[in-house]
Amino acid sequence: MTSTHQFNGEETFNIPREKLWEFLTDVHNVPHCLPNLKNPQFPSADSLSGKLASSFSFLHGALDLAIQMMVREKPTAAKMIATVRGVGCRAIINGAIELPEPATGPTLLRWQAQVQLEGLLSAVSKGLIEGAARKLIYDTFQTIRILSVR
Repeated sequence: MTSTHQFNGEETFNIPREKLWEFLTDVHNVPHCLPNLKNPQFPSADSLSGKLASSFSFLHGALDLAIQMMVREKPTAAKMIATVRGVGCRAIINGAIELPEPATGPTLLRWQAQVQLEGLLSAVSKGLIEGAARKLIYDTFQTIRILSVR
């Protein structure tokens, strides 16, 4: 069984586009944005793996996380794929960002993610998945706002 979910949005940041792009495309920044990530490893400059402690009520235990940067178009776009595996379940996340040329003012980030859930995760209700995703997305962007200005 599989289920697919689409997420997208726009965020603004008060830092230069190039600095935001560098922050978002450096996999070494991921552990700082995902506090539940344990034992991060960097098999290459474009990849990360580790154990993710689930914070969702419908998914317990440690999950294997792998992230691979697929495309980098400095400073305007990037694509990545993330795979999360647990007992009897898997999630595949294809993510993309776009940072258009700013006319004036803050840097605009357009983002999208297609999430394919397999196994036990595909049986979780759409409302529960979307609610959990919205919270994770909000928390992640708040963290990025704080860390990217350093």
